[in-house]
Amino acid sequence: MGPLGRLILVLVPAVLVATPHAQVPKDPAFDVVAVKPAADPTAGSFSMVEPGGRYTGQNMSLRLMIKTAYGVHDSQIVGGPSWIDSDHWDVKAKAEGYTDSSKFRDVARG
Repeated sequence: MGPLGRLILVLVPAVLVATPHAQVPKDPAFDVVAVKPAADPTAGSFSMVEPGGRYTGQNMSLRLMIKTAYGVHDSQIVGGPSWIDSDHWDVKAKAEGYTDSSKFRDVARG
């Protein structure tokens, strides 16, 4: 499995925690997720939860995705693939019914 395949395996749960919700569906799921190599690797990195259950991450390394999703520090991430810091990704995801960003971490832990 190549770096993109491994990233998707790690990213889907990470993005799941980054998607907010107010009325939690019985089985939380994304309607759509798109993960692509970063369009501009020199741009700044950010992630945000938007109204309507949309999540956007720009120019994010795998390490940053993990930190964002699980609320951990660099020192708490041990190991990982050789490209954990070097490859960067743009992420777009949508999950209907998720509007409360304060609960986005509960989704992946549930």
